[in-house]
Amino acid sequence: MKCTTGLSAHQFAELTQWISQSKPLHTIPAILGVAGSLQATLIYLRHNLLQAAIGELLGVSQPTVSRAVKALTELVTRALDGYLITAEEVAPGCDYVLDGTLMPCWSWKAHPELWSGKHKRTGLNVQVLVTPAGRLVWVSDPCPGSTHDVAALDASGLLEGLDVSGWVADKGLHRTGDDHPTKEAGRQKTLRHRQEGQPQHQPGQVHSRAGQRPHQDLEDPQGGLPTPPGHIPTNHHSHPHALHLHHPLNSLQEVKE
Repeated sequence: MKCTTGLSAHQFAELTQWISQSKPLHTIPAILGVAGSLQATLIYLRHNLLQAAIGELLGVSQPTVSRAVKALTELVTRALDGYLITAEEVAPGCDYVLDGTLMPCWSWKAHPELWSGKHKRTGLNVQVLVTPAGRLVWVSDPCPGSTHDVAALDASGLLEGLDVSGWVADKGLHRTGDDHPTKEAGRQKTLRHRQEGQPQHQPGQVHSRAGQRPHQDLEDPQGGLPTPPGHIPTNHHSHPHALHLHHPLNSLQEVKE
C-alpha cells in the first residue's frame, strides 16, 4: 500500500472514509468501489503509469480506470484543503526544509518547455516545503520542467519577507546572500573557513596529483631505486638475446634442384 499509493493503511482508510461521505462530481465505477477507485487514482497520480497497466494490476479495463481517475482526482484535491497553506501564510521564525522535484507527465511535441534537462524527462517543476519532522507545509504552483529550481522559487514569492537563514535547501537552491536557504553541512564548513581567512579551493583550480600526495615524489624518488637481487643482471634489458626455436622443421636442409 505504501509503495503504490504513498499512504499507510491507516491513512488510506481515513481518506476512503472521507470520500465515501463526500459527493463526487462524477460517478465512481461500481466494480472498483471507493477503495479500488482511490487506489487506482493514487497510483496514477504518484507513478504516472499507463491506465491500461493499472487496469491489469486491479483486474479491470482501461476505461474503468479512466472513469475512476476522473471521479476521484477532484475529491483528492478537495481532501487536501486545510492541510496546505499559501506562501503568504508560511509562519516566520520557523525552520523548514525546502526542495524541488519533478512531477512526470506525458511528452507533447508542441510543449518542449516540459523537458527537464536535469531529470532527462518531461514533467512539471514544483517546490516543496516541509518541517524537519517531514510534515508537508507548502507546495508551489507547477512550472514547466525546464524551469530551474531558483527561478521556480522566485516565481512562487515564498521567500519574500521571511528570514530563511535557518532553512535547509538543496545545492541547486543555494545562492549567495542572507535571503536564501543554506546548504546543511558543506556550506557551514565553507563559511567557517572564510571567516577564519583560510584559503579555499576555487572552481576550475587544478591540483597535481603529486601536490596532493607530497610523500610521493613522482619525478625524483627519495633514496633512489632499490638494488636488484644478485641473480638478476643490471643490464638484462640492454642486451636482448636471440630466441631459438627448437622445432623439427628448422633442421630440414634446403632442397637443391
